[in-house]
Amino acid sequence: MHRPFAATLCAALAGVVIFSAPPFMPLDDQPVDLRAQRLADYLDPSKTARLACKGSRKNALAALFQAGTAHAADSGPTDGGASPILFEGLGDHSVPISTDHAGAQALFDQGLKFAYAFNHEQAARSFRAAQMLDPTCAMCFWGEALVLGPNINAPMGEDARVPALKALAMAKANIGNALPLEKALIEALDHRYSTDLSTERADADMAYATAMQDLADRYPQSDLAQTLTAEAIMDSQPWTYWEPDGQTPMGKAGDAITRIETVLARTPNHAGAIHLYIHLVEASAKPEIAEPYADRLAALMPSAGHIAHMPSHLYYRLGKYKQSLSTNIKAIAADEAYFDQVGREGIYGYGYYPHNVHFLLVSAQMAGDAITALEAAKKLESLIPVEAALAAPAFMQPIMAAPLYAHVQFLSPDKLRTIPKPDARMPFVLAIWHYSKAWPPPLMAMKTAPKPPFPPCAKPPGATKWLP
Repeated sequence: MHRPFAATLCAALAGVVIFSAPPFMPLDDQPVDLRAQRLADYLDPSKTARLACKGSRKNALAALFQAGTAHAADSGPTDGGASPILFEGLGDHSVPISTDHAGAQALFDQGLKFAYAFNHEQAARSFRAAQMLDPTCAMCFWGEALVLGPNINAPMGEDARVPALKALAMAKANIGNALPLEKALIEALDHRYSTDLSTERADADMAYATAMQDLADRYPQSDLAQTLTAEAIMDSQPWTYWEPDGQTPMGKAGDAITRIETVLARTPNHAGAIHLYIHLVEASAKPEIAEPYADRLAALMPSAGHIAHMPSHLYYRLGKYKQSLSTNIKAIAADEAYFDQVGREGIYGYGYYPHNVHFLLVSAQMAGDAITALEAAKKLESLIPVEAALAAPAFMQPIMAAPLYAHVQFLSPDKLRTIPKPDARMPFVLAIWHYSKAWPPPLMAMKTAPKPPFPPCAKPPGATKWLP
């Protein structure tokens, strides 16, 4: 394997992680001293050193949130979490609930779609806006409580516990207005949150998953019940869905897969189910089983950047790098149109969006598309605040270093020498910069070296040349 490609796969793929929103708490609701203390906590090396470990998702993503909000003032308008905005391009998926207010129903549907798209911040805003229109809507409060909980990338944060309990309490207070399935969903969510601070998060997540399995068995025809049950299972064992053979589901993952496949068999355009299905099978020995669904996903919710991006997880895994590239171009455009409306902030703005640009970068590298790779490298360099790299180094510094791999792959040695030295506080990025400086001499030496005793590899058709 060509050494720049090897470096790309080792570090860039480590950085191609699925960013998702942590439990959402509006910035206005966070005291200044709390924000400062949390940022100080994430700058503590003894704490950030844990970010490379599997259980560190909360710290890394919360650090990214804190760093990102420092830049939100420069990113355009924001609705402040209060304005009931209805977005276009999210599809026509609807789950009728117990409300007589058409606006509340529309905002509930939007919140659910944003939850399926892992934009939990905007989902919470939508559910809260629905509550304003119908204060007796039990499911509007249930939705807020749902998205304040953990997801496959972020365990529940302490700052979300009280808001989640309040929202769940309001859902229960209005449960008399709910349908039987709605009551069951609210009661199941009660297993997820506890006023007892000694309750272990993992135990609560497992109890909720078990309660949802029981619920889904009672409501086998409900796509909502089956999809949320699969996600609850995934949340209880995030990113551990397969044994090493890639063929044997781990833990309860087999049940999650069966439920999602049941939904897709009768509702093949269910964007939430397709999203989860891609995540469930992408690390398996047969990721291609989700490809037909991935092919249709982006068109179902074209304005949701993460949904538009998700097919690239399959395409990259299957070696379809040009498709992965084009998919992320569309996802980035969708995100930028979204930011024009609400501003760029939080995990979605400083996690998902750079993730899509990073995915475009590595897809272009693997496809040999120098122009796209270098354009993506330039964009990625401008997207991540230094504070984020300092606060969450294990996640963010490999991503900040990714443009250097593209430079090594596609720029001439003379051009490489002009790349400025990165901030010394980012040791990983600095190390890759030194690697980029060391790379040209061996390449130039190879040009003048004696001809090897074996025939050189044939130049592949359309191989990319160095750019000036």
